[in-house]
Amino acid sequence: MNYNIQHLFSNIPVPFVVLVLIIAAVISWHTLLKRYLKNYFENMCPKCKKSNAMRFCGTSGRSKTPGSRLETHPIKDNKGNVIGNSQQRVYGTTTSWYDEYECIYCGHKKKKFESYFSAGR
Repeated sequence: MNYNIQHLFSNIPVPFVVLVLIIAAVISWHTLLKRYLKNYFENMCPKCKKSNAMRFCGTSGRSKTPGSRLETHPIKDNKGNVIGNSQQRVYGTTTSWYDEYECIYCGHKKKKFESYFSAGR
C-alpha cells in the first residue's frame, strides 16, 4: 500500500488542527510560567525582596542518623485487584544538612534544611 502524507491528513478539519495547536501552546506556556515563578520566588531574598538574589555558599551541619520508616504495599489477587495492604518497617539512614545561601545585594544569609532517607538493603 502506498500512503501519501497529504492523503492521510486531508480528512482532518482545519478548526480541529487549530484547536489542538492552541491547546498545546497553552499547556507549554503554563508549564514554562510555573517553572519561572517557582524559580523567581525560590531565589528571592526575604529581606530586600529582590528576585534571583540568593547565591549558594555551601552546606553545614551534615549528620547521619539511623532510622526507620513504615512502607505500605498493596496486596493483589490473581486478577490484579487490590484486596488489602501490608505494612513493612524499612531500616536505613536519614542524612540531613543545611544549605546556606547569601543575598548578593544586601548580604542577608538564609539556611534551608534538606534531608533524605536511604534504605539499607
